This record gives sequence, C-alpha cells and structure tokens, in this order.
Amino acid sequence: PASFPNKNSKSKYEKSFPILGGEEDLKIFRDRLSYNFFKVFVQFAKFHVFPVLTEESIEMITNSYLNWRVKENFFFPVTIRKLETITRLSVAYSKCHLQEKVFPKDVKFVNQFMKKSMDKEDQNEKSNTN
Repeated sequence: PASFPNKNSKSKYEKSFPILGGEEDLKIFRDRLSYNFFKVFVQFAKFHVFPVLTEESIEMITNSYLNWRVKENFFFPVTIRKLETITRLSVAYSKCHLQEKVFPKDVKFVNQFMKKSMDKEDQNEKSNTN
C-alpha cells in the first residue's frame, strides 16, 4: 500500500512556506490520516463541493490584484494570469475545507501564499543560499 513520505524528510515546500502549516500540523496530518482516506477525501471534494465566491471575496481578490499591479517589488510580473490564479487557489482552498462559499479568510490565506512566492527579495535570498 502507498504511504506518505518519510516523517523525517522535508520537501522544499515545507521548508520554504511555513504558512502551509508548522511542524505540528504536518505531524498530525501524517500520523492520523492514511493515504486511502486522503484519496477518498480528494475525490469527494472534487465531485461534490463547488464553492462560490462571495461579494466580499470578489472585492478582496480585485483589490489585492490592483495593489500588486501597482507594487513593483515582485520577481515575476503581475499579469491577468495572477488574477486567475488567486481566484482558482481561493476556490481550491475553500474546496479543501468543504465549504459552500469562498470567504475572505480563504482569499487572505491565498494572498499571503502568493505574496510569499512572488516576493523579489525572498526570491533573491533563496537564489543566494543555493
């Protein structure tokens, strides 16, 4: 049977993005959830959960996109694809929580995630350490 990676190994994403969850969250996840449960959960969410954006979420996505367009300190240019990415990740994050709506807290999480991945200073630090 398939299993999760070694408990002691850390992927580059676990090291780079502490926002995804701390050590304890990962330990709980690995200790309590089986691979088969995870597969069933993903299949259920994929076919039965379809979150809808709320007005507040739409406004928050729009404002963050416009703010990013003005800010020049990103490693990658901010294009319309980033707007689509923010929207899709917000819906996916809500889907993972089996929610019927995309709430502003979901968009806030995605904004933090995207900002961390797009930040030019952070990218420069990573390239200097490699």
